[in-house]
Amino acid sequence: MAGDEKLEVWKNTTTGMRWAKFHDRGGNEQTKLVQGGRTFAITPFDRQVNQDMAATPAQDLFRNGTFTLVKAAEDTNMDEIKSPDSLTDNELAALSQEIQGTPERVDYFTKDIVAPIALGHLVEQLVVDGAPKDAIAFVKAKRDKFDKSVKPQAERVKVADAPPQEAEVKTPRQGIPEAETPPMVQTVPEKVGT
Repeated sequence: MAGDEKLEVWKNTTTGMRWAKFHDRGGNEQTKLVQGGRTFAITPFDRQVNQDMAATPAQDLFRNGTFTLVKAAEDTNMDEIKSPDSLTDNELAALSQEIQGTPERVDYFTKDIVAPIALGHLVEQLVVDGAPKDAIAFVKAKRDKFDKSVKPQAERVKVADAPPQEAEVKTPRQGIPEAETPPMVQTVPEKVGT
C-alpha cells in the first residue's frame, strides 16, 4: 500500500484493552479501543497527541511498555518513544540471556526499568527461559515496589507462636473520659431533698 510508510505499527502487550486517540480524514478526533495482544497502525502525529495527554511519563503507553513498536514510519522520531521501559521482544530475550549469564548482576541489568508492565514482561521472559529463582524473585520484588496495585503482604504469625493475650472485657463507656462526651449526652446527678 502506498501510505503504509507514513504509519507506525504498534502492539498492545497487555491482555487488557487500552484506548488511544486517532484522527480521521476529516481531522475529527476519535477514541478507539485497542484489544490486548493486537497490533494497530497509527500516525506519528496521533502517537504524539496520545503521549502529550499522559499526565506523567509513567502513564505514557508508548514509553512504559504497554505498547511496543513493531514497525517505524519513515518520519518516526525514535527519541520520542525510546525508554528503558519500552523493550521489544528481542530486547527482552537478550536481557534475559544477560541475566542468566550473570544472575548476581540482575540489579545492574534492571536499574533503569521502572514500569511495572515492562518488569512483568521481563519476569515472564525469565520464567520461560528458566532463569535462576533468585533473579526472578528480584525482578518480581522490583515490579511490586513500583506497582501501586500490589499491597505489601502482612507477616503471618502462627497461632501457636503468638504470645498469649488476656481476654479483656470493656464496658461501652470504659476508657472514655467524661470531658470528651458531647454536652447533650452528659448527665448530671440530680440532687434529691434540697
